[in-house]
Amino acid sequence: MQQRVPASAAYFFYENYVLGSARIHAGWCGNCNDGRGKSREPPGDENGRWHGPFSTRQDALRLALATRSKDVRNALCCIRDSGEA
Repeated sequence: MQQRVPASAAYFFYENYVLGSARIHAGWCGNCNDGRGKSREPPGDENGRWHGPFSTRQDALRLALATRSKDVRNALCCIRDSGEA
């Protein structure tokens, strides 16, 4: 069971089924929007889905690597340290 994490301290990742990729985002990121994405509508899951929140980037990375995604890395829009997860 995942614990509640304040959005400002949370990490999420988006698993894109179509591209076979996963991107780790900070919860405050405008593309992430606390795991809701950019759409005003409830997120669908035909192209992919958001996972989280996670209390650390390392926890998000660990679960992202456990998906079938071939390309897992940090989202450069909000996590700029190395670009590679």
